[in-house]
Amino acid sequence: MAEQRRLLLVHAHPDDESIETGATMAAYAAQGAGVTLVTCTLGELGEVIPPGLAHLAGGPLGQHRTGELAAACAALGVTDHRFLGGPGRWRDSGMMGLPDNADPRCFWQADVAGAAATLAAVIRDVRPQVLVTYDAHGYFIDSGSNPVTLSFTPAANKSYTNIPFDFWAAPDTAPVLAGGPASGRSRVRSTCGSKSRSA
Repeated sequence: MAEQRRLLLVHAHPDDESIETGATMAAYAAQGAGVTLVTCTLGELGEVIPPGLAHLAGGPLGQHRTGELAAACAALGVTDHRFLGGPGRWRDSGMMGLPDNADPRCFWQADVAGAAATLAAVIRDVRPQVLVTYDAHGYFIDSGSNPVTLSFTPAANKSYTNIPFDFWAAPDTAPVLAGGPASGRSRVRSTCGSKSRSA
C-alpha cells in the first residue's frame, strides 16, 4: 500500500496561505494528499483597507482574520490547520522598522530555537515529504516572517526532527509530491537540515 503524500506549509499570517500557496494547497487536497497549514500569528497588525472594517484596526482584527482563515481552509479543502504554539502564542510583528517590532510578545522577538522546537513537534507529527515556506527574502519586507525565513524551518529540521523532506520556498515554486504538478523554477532542497540550490 502506497504511503499517503503529505504537504506541510508554514505561513506568517492569515491570508498569506491563500495569496501565495492557495492553488497548491487546493490542488493537493483535491488529489487526496494530506495538507497541513501552520500559521505563526493571528495577523493582528495587518492593514485594514475596506472602510466597513475600520473598526477592527488595533482591536479584534486577529479574531476576524482567524475566521477568514477558517473559511479559506474550508474553501481550499484544508482540514488540518494549526496556529504555531496555539492561537496567539506569538503576536504579529507589524511592518519592518515600526515600534511594534519591539513588543516582546511578537514573532520578530521570538526565540528562534524555541519557535523551531514548536514547529519541530508539528513536523514529527505530520512527517511531510514536502515543506513549503518562505526563503530568506520572504515575499515582502515584513518583520513578522523573519524567524521563519532566516533560520526557523531549517533549524527545526536539523536540530529536532532528522526527518528528510524537500523544502520549497514560496512563492518561487510549487512543491512536487510524487505524482503532483512539477515546476521548472528553482527550489531550495533541505534534507535533514542541509540545503542545496538546484534548477
